[in-house]
Amino acid sequence: MPVAERDRRKIAVVLADDHPLMREGLATVIDSQPDMHVVGQASDGGEALEITRKLMPDVVLLDISMPGFSGLGVISQIKTCISASKQPVQAVIVTMYSRESVVLRALNAGALGFVTKTSPSSEIIQAIHRASRGDYYLSQDISNRVIQEYLRGSQAHVPDTHYDRLTEREQEIFHLLVEGHSNRSIAELLCISPATVTRHRANIMTKLEVHSFRELMSYAVQIGLLEPELDDLYDCPPEQ
Repeated sequence: MPVAERDRRKIAVVLADDHPLMREGLATVIDSQPDMHVVGQASDGGEALEITRKLMPDVVLLDISMPGFSGLGVISQIKTCISASKQPVQAVIVTMYSRESVVLRALNAGALGFVTKTSPSSEIIQAIHRASRGDYYLSQDISNRVIQEYLRGSQAHVPDTHYDRLTEREQEIFHLLVEGHSNRSIAELLCISPATVTRHRANIMTKLEVHSFRELMSYAVQIGLLEPELDDLYDCPPEQ
């Protein structure tokens, strides 16, 4: 595509959030910009992944907590599926969570932007612009040293080393377990057998050195994948 034509093209954006009002608000703000437009919307992680694969937008805005894949899981899947594509799809997280460990997990997953839902709409627009150019952006209510430490390769604020022992597939299944999916549900989402999920689940618990589902959920809280109040919802493991 010629440079002049590419410069005139609007930034294509996909929105993924399980709250319709949030999506509608974001769509209104984005479509009001002269150089960007919303090309698709999704209400859960699986739909977000499907729409992103189909439309190949410039930027996808994702909430972290969604049914199906989490925002972080979607980013991981996007990076895997389009790694060979010449057209990159950049990700911006838009969420209520602002803990440093969550921000670092998002950046490690491949997000270029992280904006809280309490931020002004101008920051979301700025994050889209920056991400479309391949640049990082964090909203102003998040400490600047988070991005600085990430770019230096420091993991000092992630209170965990065991997580890095997990393979990409094990991390994916761990995220889905944290979100409350059963082994059968995970098998259907990932197109693998329930027995394979069971094996991965056992490996995850061994590598993370946890011995029960309750400990697994507490571990997720510790590393910022789950908010403490959500941890109380999972006194028992999801059905097999």
